[in-house]
Amino acid sequence: DSKITIQSEKTILLVEDNEINRIVLSRQLEVIGYKTDFAKNGKDGFDKWATGGYDIILCDCQMPLVDGFEMASMVRIREAETNSGRTPIIAITANVLKGDADKCFAYGMDDYICKPVEIKNLEMKLQIMLAPKASF
Repeated sequence: DSKITIQSEKTILLVEDNEINRIVLSRQLEVIGYKTDFAKNGKDGFDKWATGGYDIILCDCQMPLVDGFEMASMVRIREAETNSGRTPIIAITANVLKGDADKCFAYGMDDYICKPVEIKNLEMKLQIMLAPKASF
């Protein structure tokens, strides 16, 4: 199946401090055909992202040391400083209130997924974010 081939060429950075959530999300990503690396907090996530090689970041919002909002902001600042391409960031949040969505976008995140993460929703969001952009 060519879909699996295309997806398996993409590498996702999963930034999640909760071990059980990390295991569940890693398994879901594996099932839908993505390679995944992970970090346990936003500081480690930023450091890993800065080494390159990630097509997208899935990031919990509430974490110790550096939370997902701060990490997204740090990524966007570094991208601007280095004039590099934009890495899509999808927030993973237990808070689904409208204000929380606005906060995700204000910090430079591109989308969000609510916990508990449903695999079909995850797959759809990743396909949208990782689809080649049309250029005219």
